[in-house]
This record gives sequence, structure tokens and C-alpha cells, in this order.
Amino acid sequence: MSEGPISWVLIVLADTGRRDWLVRAIRVAGYEGVVCESLPAALTVIGERGMPELAVLDLARADCKEWVKALRSKVTGGAQKATPLLAVAALECDVRLEEADTALKADAFLRLPCSDDCLANVIDEVMQKNTSAYHPLVLVVDDSPDMRNLLKVSLSA
Repeated sequence: MSEGPISWVLIVLADTGRRDWLVRAIRVAGYEGVVCESLPAALTVIGERGMPELAVLDLARADCKEWVKALRSKVTGGAQKATPLLAVAALECDVRLEEADTALKADAFLRLPCSDDCLANVIDEVMQKNTSAYHPLVLVVDDSPDMRNLLKVSLSA
């Protein structure tokens, strides 16, 4: 993160129960979480503060494609790089993961709820990678260090 004003994260969730947790977890990760209920409100905030460092978008929202389209339309020429997108969905929510990958070109996908550490790790990974090109992010969870290492080597290629 750069010094000066704290970097901010746009949070768009369908589930109001998880918003406070997500804002707190993002704060712990070193960012300011700003919740927006509507697209016009988000565009107003972007007009005042500039583009967010990250957008967290709930796939359960019926209007998630409009959100992505609006965020990408704010990027003009090569002056601004695209805002990374973290697509999230509740465990009990029936969403197609393919939509996060193909239609939205999300930089990462995360099922909620998850631990604060897991969220912080995913945010750090998304923030550190080059967002000018699409590269999928895979989170491997296994209790065997050998299996994690094998999958890391295999999937890195």
C-alpha cells in the first residue's frame, strides 16, 4: 500500500448480515471498506475518491454484471488500470462459478463465510498480482503440506 490516504475497497453484498464482518476483515487487512447499496451511490463515491483498490462483488446479486460493466467503463484509455474484482458467494447460495470466471473475469472467487486470515490472504494475492491481464487465482486448502506443495507446483504451470 502507498503512504498517504488509505486505500479503499468497494463492497457490494446481497447479504447484509456479512457486511459488517467483511468491512472489519478488510480493515484488519489494511484497507478501508466502503459498502454501497446501489450503483449510482457507488459511482458517486468513485467520483469523489477515485477508483477503489479492489471491488468485492456478491454473485448472488441479480445486477452483478451491470456493476462490473460500470466499473470497467470508468477506466479510460491506459490512464487507469482496471480495478481487481473479488467475486464472493455464500456457501448456501446456488451460483455458477463459471459466471465469475467467464462472464465477469473476476480476479478471484471466494465462498463465504471464511476465516479472516483466508480473506486477508486472498485480498493480498489479488492486490499484488498484475491486474492488466486476467490470471485465475486458486485457493488450495488441504491439511497435508505435501499435497499443498504438489498442487501448487501442478497448478502454477
